[in-house]
Amino acid sequence: MEGQNSDAPPSQGGLQSILMRSGHPIALVFHYSFKIFAIVCYFFLDLFISNSTVTFLIILLFCCADFWTVQNITGRLLVALRWRNKVKDDGSEEWVFESLSEKHENNRLDSLGFWIGLYGYAGVWALLLLANILTLSPFGVTFT
Repeated sequence: MEGQNSDAPPSQGGLQSILMRSGHPIALVFHYSFKIFAIVCYFFLDLFISNSTVTFLIILLFCCADFWTVQNITGRLLVALRWRNKVKDDGSEEWVFESLSEKHENNRLDSLGFWIGLYGYAGVWALLLLANILTLSPFGVTFT
């Protein structure tokens, strides 16, 4: 595509520009979609469902879908990494970590998007955990 600079920072041009410069735009969308769905459900599902167990299970399903997507699809496509658990004939387990050779060069935007999504997602959940701990009210006593 003429006139596009693939080395430009991802913040220039918005989401459409980022997806156009990505080597795997669909994988990048799915890398973020399950993460966003889980966080949105965490904040807003209680407005529609009064049962916190159901809310927890729905969030857990999105987290599981995100885990599977990162492990099997986006990790391989965006950063050329994959891992799996292999069961040997004797019943023992072996963890297999795979990556493409160092000669293989990933799309910089895909790699950046993958790692920001991975660490940013964990950071968001850590902040939410901290907020819940700080607002904890054991035995119905509110600390002010």
